[in-house]
Amino acid sequence: MAATLVCDSFVFDPRPDYQFRLAIKRYRDLNNNHTDDDALTLVFAHCVGGHKEQWEPTLEHLYDFVSREPNLKIREAWCIDAPDHGDSSIFNDHLLTSALDWRPESSLGWEDYARSIHAFLSGLGSGIDVDFRSRKLVAVGHSLGAVAFVLSTPYLPKVKFLSMILIEPMIIRKPKPGEFKMEYSEIIAKRRDIWPSREEAMRFFTSEKQWQGWDPRSFQIYADHGLRDLPTETYPNLTQGVTLKCTKRQEAALYRDRLCSLRAFQYLHVLCQRIPVHLIHGEHADFIPRYFQEDILKVATRGHQATSSKVPGGGHMVVHTHPEETDKRARL
Repeated sequence: MAATLVCDSFVFDPRPDYQFRLAIKRYRDLNNNHTDDDALTLVFAHCVGGHKEQWEPTLEHLYDFVSREPNLKIREAWCIDAPDHGDSSIFNDHLLTSALDWRPESSLGWEDYARSIHAFLSGLGSGIDVDFRSRKLVAVGHSLGAVAFVLSTPYLPKVKFLSMILIEPMIIRKPKPGEFKMEYSEIIAKRRDIWPSREEAMRFFTSEKQWQGWDPRSFQIYADHGLRDLPTETYPNLTQGVTLKCTKRQEAALYRDRLCSLRAFQYLHVLCQRIPVHLIHGEHADFIPRYFQEDILKVATRGHQATSSKVPGGGHMVVHTHPEETDKRARL
């Protein structure tokens, strides 16, 4: 029977042990609602500047495939906004803005996403009455989200993942002299981030090179979930128009945090000894140079439980541009 997806929204609150609340969505197929012990529970983490809803096109393809495969059982899929992204950023707006005002060069780091994921899956908070310790967990992370999953694994109590799928992971060794450096913060800081309407914002995005090739569903999802109405803590005096949920100040600060990418690289071989890991890259190395990707694959696959694949025609933003092909590679 064809898939019929339903979505439930939650707010996970780990306070007082951790200060940032999280916006989370659960996706289920009403026609194939498996609750068996061997059914998989999928957990998704997004890229820098993204949000939990970006996974919806990929989930549509995945659940449609699963509906025709009786031996593949998915219990549910959980998608998590980082503390400074998506709807989480609205809950945490005052804390995030205050931190940037106090220390503009750095606010939340990539590890804050990892800590948030760990708290959520460990049940270290309120708002979601699910014991994930009894679930067969599969982690699926894109870019920042991939790094967050890797960094979440050493925390205690341990979260037991069955496997991980890391899509275009921003896992980078220490650059050698003259090699690539993540110098994106200044570009992002100068980027336009206010528009009179969502329609005007989307016209702007479609004219920008970085947005070319996005799946139409991804564009619509960004219009619906990547923007928020003014005023905000960042722009308290503007009463009309829209801006980004993940502010450009916060996104720029994230790209200044280079240590977490290196730490994930250093830990990757340990992770791949413990659980199966599948790495997915786009065919085109348009964001992370190919030599960094090759070094990641060498570390991950050398005598370990790691596999890899490429999305034909894709680049770093494969989740947005090629959701169906991304789903196919994730199922390998």
